[in-house]
Amino acid sequence: MKFTSVLLILSLVLTTYSQYTHHSDEKDSHIVSNDIAVNEGDGSYKYGFETSNGIKRVEHGSPEGHIEGTSAYVSPEGAEIKTTYIADENGYHAVGDHIPKIPEYIIRALEYIRTHPYVEKDYYTGEFKTPRTPTIPTKSSLNHHFRQ
Repeated sequence: MKFTSVLLILSLVLTTYSQYTHHSDEKDSHIVSNDIAVNEGDGSYKYGFETSNGIKRVEHGSPEGHIEGTSAYVSPEGAEIKTTYIADENGYHAVGDHIPKIPEYIIRALEYIRTHPYVEKDYYTGEFKTPRTPTIPTKSSLNHHFRQ
């Protein structure tokens, strides 16, 4: 019984290991192409590489700090995972089919909240007013109220 259990566990471990190592062939991969070009005059650059196991990367940057590129690899399921990105003064923006999208109902809810600010009706006067922004208590104010 023990021998059968050990044999079963060992076969599961080896099967799992082979699923992740067989597909990627990481140890046998090599660089297929590698191109780098830098313009010393204005600081712009362009580079790219590709490996034999399907990893690809291309990127170029401008002197103003604007960077665009694409990276891709093959998933264990055999699908190409491709990401296109831009990095500039507005931040880093990545696009890819594998990146989760914000659901439409969330976008609609955020737009509704933005266009319909919360207001309170004063119980005594009947006035509508925007509630004041809550303040974060400081350590000294907490110490004043909660003495140790």
